[in-house]
Amino acid sequence: MQRMLAYGLIAVMALPFVLTATIIVRFHLERDRIIREVCVQRAVPEAKRTCHGQCHLKKQLDEEQDAGPTEAPSPLRVELRVEPAITHDTRPMAVGPTASLRCYGPALSAPLPEGFLSLADPVPWC
Repeated sequence: MQRMLAYGLIAVMALPFVLTATIIVRFHLERDRIIREVCVQRAVPEAKRTCHGQCHLKKQLDEEQDAGPTEAPSPLRVELRVEPAITHDTRPMAVGPTASLRCYGPALSAPLPEGFLSLADPVPWC
């Protein structure tokens, strides 16, 4: 499985080089036809030609380069939130009719670090 993934990755990475090589090989195979039919200097006498079809090759290579992704894909966005830890009171809690309401006032609560907003409504103190 890993070998198949590695071969696939190599093929994807080599694809731009293969496309460029294909354009160049096709140019050399069809160079005579390009000079006769496509070249911008086809009306100029052969002794005065300087292009010899290279203008067509340059256009094709530029088109291939422009056909690539115009905009880089946006990177994966990972958001990291750091919230203050919730601590529990380890004192024993009174149970029954004599138990008083448990209230957390400013003396027992930890302030939030700067830049963090409270997500819950404040609890009224006793």
